[in-house]
Amino acid sequence: MVIAGVLTSVCVAFPAISAIAEGYEVFAVIDVSGDMSPLSTQVTISRLQLAGVIPITTTAVISEVLKSWKHADAAKYAHALSWVMPNYQALIESYYKAQEVALENK
Repeated sequence: MVIAGVLTSVCVAFPAISAIAEGYEVFAVIDVSGDMSPLSTQVTISRLQLAGVIPITTTAVISEVLKSWKHADAAKYAHALSWVMPNYQALIESYYKAQEVALENK
């Protein structure tokens, strides 16, 4: 189960810990969830980890779902990654250009 929320300490922590108690494997997307302070986020991450929740980032979630650039919807995932990491767009453009050149040279 992948969980994100408005407040890490409430909207993420409560359902994540409850889901762990119910036997689910739970990933908490930390970078898209906020909190009142950095300390609050750090304390909540520690609490989640002690309960067995796995902290993860948006980029990691997208990458784990994508698995490979050979995925049929790779361009959609590339767009999502570019939204999360604006500088990633340069890598995407480079990848597609390299593919284009490789196909021209066959």
